[in-house]
Amino acid sequence: CEEEEEVKEDQENSLVQYQIHEFGPRRFRAFFAVPRFLLGRLMEHPLVCRGSMFYLCHDDNDDAPHGRGGSSTTHMTIVTVDFLSPYPQEMVLALAERLTRRIERTTEEHEEHQRIQQKASSRYQRRASHDETSVTSSFASIFL
Repeated sequence: CEEEEEVKEDQENSLVQYQIHEFGPRRFRAFFAVPRFLLGRLMEHPLVCRGSMFYLCHDDNDDAPHGRGGSSTTHMTIVTVDFLSPYPQEMVLALAERLTRRIERTTEEHEEHQRIQQKASSRYQRRASHDETSVTSSFASIFL
């Protein structure tokens, strides 16, 4: 039993940071801290959880350093999800798990894209350097 609790605690520690606020009877808003550079990709599609779709919302004002929002030094921002539930803690935990998986998957895709671009850029630079050397040597042979 203790091992299961430790595993559960480790899983919860690896999730995105979140807060939950009640704003009506059984009406809640969850706030999730996410990497700013993934914001567009994360919001492209709703989170599917327990047979429902949950749309992530972002308010540009939440990026201000006044509180919930991330500052430009942290590279984090806040997205929100509104939902109805008699069990809000369970729901927000399930949403956090799905959002964490999406962030991990999107980060891996982003890193792979960066590696591909970097390889292409270095190939282009080598080719341009080689072409420049060829042109220079061709001109040199003409004038010699």
